[in-house]
Amino acid sequence: MNVETAKTVLAVTQDKELKLILEQALRKDRAYRYHECGSSKEALVRLESHEVNMLIFDADLGEDPKVGLPIKMRLSHPHVARMVVASPRNLAAADAL
Repeated sequence: MNVETAKTVLAVTQDKELKLILEQALRKDRAYRYHECGSSKEALVRLESHEVNMLIFDADLGEDPKVGLPIKMRLSHPHVARMVVASPRNLAAADAL
């Protein structure tokens, strides 16, 4: 797959391990362009200036995913797929979505 048809994945996390896992999985595959943001605010700026196909949101950021970026994106960017990930201690928050 060439760069022009590659899908863009935007991860919103500060978790070093999650970043490493996503980087290793997605940067190798030419079907994806992978970008990271450390906050919802930074991600919103990126969403306004770049085409994004999928958002991976880390529920461990300390932001409430029920009122934060994943919900805002559902309204402002309905074409963007959203995935919320969480460590085992925060699965209840992710399940609530």
